[in-house]
Amino acid sequence: MGTIFLDGYLTISICIIGVISNGAVAYIIITCKQFQASTYIFLCSMSIADVVALFSVALHVISMIIVENNVAYTAFLEFGCKAYGYMLQVGFTVSTHSLAIISIDRYFSICRNASLNRKYALNTNRKIKLTIIVTWSYALVSSLPNL
Repeated sequence: MGTIFLDGYLTISICIIGVISNGAVAYIIITCKQFQASTYIFLCSMSIADVVALFSVALHVISMIIVENNVAYTAFLEFGCKAYGYMLQVGFTVSTHSLAIISIDRYFSICRNASLNRKYALNTNRKIKLTIIVTWSYALVSSLPNL
């Protein structure tokens, strides 16, 4: 057994744990009404982005195991390398921007007076959904050069 296989086994195990835990977070936030505040909704978006990043890492590890086992070059390997970079970049971009948006939202909720809070805070479902759509759209488009 090669080093890549053992490292791959460990990495795949971590990915499975990460997908299950981030999936549980997303499921709880989506199904429980008490977690419908803006911060939780952005955390849900971030956990979905983490699942995307974890799938990309798992795809990369599978590609590396295939290469180490001297399996002939296939279209899957080419697709896997390109998809790995793209999905990882999308996941990281959405996670980073979601954290920034949560920080901005908390700032306006805590530090600003009520009139500014109503104007700039992400206090309606429409604003929250629009912000998440813009965040994911930006991540999907800005990561295209990795393909």
